[in-house]
Amino acid sequence: MCAISPVDPNSFANVHEIQTRHVHLELDVDFSRRVLAGQARLSLQAVKEGVAEVVLDTNALQVKDVKLAQGTESLKYELGAKDVRFGSPLRVTLPHSCKQNDKVELVVDYETTQDSGALQWLQPKQTVGKQHP
Repeated sequence: MCAISPVDPNSFANVHEIQTRHVHLELDVDFSRRVLAGQARLSLQAVKEGVAEVVLDTNALQVKDVKLAQGTESLKYELGAKDVRFGSPLRVTLPHSCKQNDKVELVVDYETTQDSGALQWLQPKQTVGKQHP
């Protein structure tokens, strides 16, 4: 298991180094596959000098790519081993170290899986109209 954040005992994220200021989601819902697929655009800001990596919390996601918002080349990233309680850390290597207060925008392309938490897919008979999920 990777180290848990020194400031949050329930997270892998390195929020003591770099923090998310804004998240913009663009997701497609595929009812037949029971999947959400799309991108999360993360606006981040370094809170200390020399930040070279962003660590994000994930849980049962299929990460397809990570890029800088203004770039076209993929960044180096690794989805760590799954911990039953905390999910998996997504470690993204930045192309250069950030100074304190530097801003970075990442785009994470991903989709959910059958094991993704916080999603509930209803059968048509469970809905008000009994026809559509």
